[in-house]
Amino acid sequence: MRVQKDSLGFPHHHAFTEYSLVGMRHYLKLLWSVIDLKIRGGYSLTVHLPYEVQHPEFIRDLQRGISFIEFGELLKRMFGLRLYWENSPWLKPPKWELKYENTRWNRIPRDIDLCLDTGHLMLGQPYKEVFYVKLHDILKKRGKQIKHLHLSENNLKSDQHKHTRKILTERRLKKITRGRTSIWEYGS
Repeated sequence: MRVQKDSLGFPHHHAFTEYSLVGMRHYLKLLWSVIDLKIRGGYSLTVHLPYEVQHPEFIRDLQRGISFIEFGELLKRMFGLRLYWENSPWLKPPKWELKYENTRWNRIPRDIDLCLDTGHLMLGQPYKEVFYVKLHDILKKRGKQIKHLHLSENNLKSDQHKHTRKILTERRLKKITRGRTSIWEYGS
């Protein structure tokens, strides 16, 4: 499991991930991630939202994704965790470009804590100004749910985990990180 520390030194864990539709391996890996977090200690655990929830117009099995989220929320309550669900649309290797479209936020439950990944959110946007509008819209509609941020930049086409601060300027970072934990995310 990948662990990255925030500016205060708190360790934020990334759950073991399956890059596929939800199946038994997802449940096992999530359970193992929770056990690993409890053994090693950590501040939070971030889990990718299921593709079934993020891409409802392409993958028509919403209930399978919702059931996985419910399982994660059950583990969160049982183990007293900070568990955050990350926008992580389906990407195609080797360039890590969008397989479908970006995350559809209308099907994501409104009663779960979220991790907003800025690098993922900017994928598929034609210009950085369009990303800014999208970021503002998501923060306005889901701001209370967003507890944690994965910060990175890219070329708007492929997930590159850059840290140039050309798109995420200091002023913008100060605004979006206020009241939230965050890490600068690096690739695995």
